Amino acid sequence: MTDQEPGKRRRARTSEKVTMNRRDASRVAVKPAYSSVAVTSSGLLEPLTGHVYDISEKGLRFEVDRALPVGSAVELELLVPPEESIRVTARVVRVFDEADDPGPRRMGAEFTGFGSPDDAVRLAGLLDSYQIITRAA
Repeated sequence: MTDQEPGKRRRARTSEKVTMNRRDASRVAVKPAYSSVAVTSSGLLEPLTGHVYDISEKGLRFEVDRALPVGSAVELELLVPPEESIRVTARVVRVFDEADDPGPRRMGAEFTGFGSPDDAVRLAGLLDSYQIITRAA
């Protein structure tokens, strides 16, 4: 039992073991040093740039130099080898706790749309290629 109030959801810290997977799509890890993201939003004066850590058909985990508020609508341009640019719209759903994760702010975002139908096709191709690589390793 916890001392948590009924109906209140406790925010998990990144150092805690999470036993339940809330995702309904598998994520594939990418090499952050070779995978970049450019983030634009109505609240930003200029794009933020950073790195992608993992990606699925539903969303991704990425980092940029400053945290964006949970719920923020963002436009992302992803450059993840071997594909060319993939443009998506997304909503920030999680910001990792700064105390547990110092440095650039890691966040999770859920995709809400694609820049074009071709972007959806490129994402599907990217995920297929990474799953083939993962199975072969």
